[in-house]
Amino acid sequence: QFSRLASLPTNNTIGKHRYEFIDPAPATGINYYRLKLVDIGEKFTYSRILSVNANASGKLVLSPNPVRNQLQVSLPRSGAATLCIYNSNGQVIYQRAVGANSNLLLLDLSPLAKGMYWLKVSDSKEVWTQAFVKE
Repeated sequence: QFSRLASLPTNNTIGKHRYEFIDPAPATGINYYRLKLVDIGEKFTYSRILSVNANASGKLVLSPNPVRNQLQVSLPRSGAATLCIYNSNGQVIYQRAVGANSNLLLLDLSPLAKGMYWLKVSDSKEVWTQAFVKE
């Protein structure tokens, strides 16, 4: 059974539009999401269902968020991993390997333009993703 997380205002113009929402309190484990798309005549359709695994044991924490220059990244666990930053077009704009003994990183993001980005950390077993805003 699905429950409503949010209702976002529409643009009410013809064309493609982008809407974003981040679940502020996902349940531990697998969460299922779908969109209810309502047109001007109140007809609606549902998007395909997506699943997201919210693992409480290891959490990726970004601070501060929004960030101006320096972003502190607290990794979910120590171990070799890959860190990538994606822009709003889904392009990788930064990538680096993380050493086996690293669990706290400081990234200089001063060269980035203002906007929304996604930081992804992946190791041999899991992938964690967190959105952040560059001011």
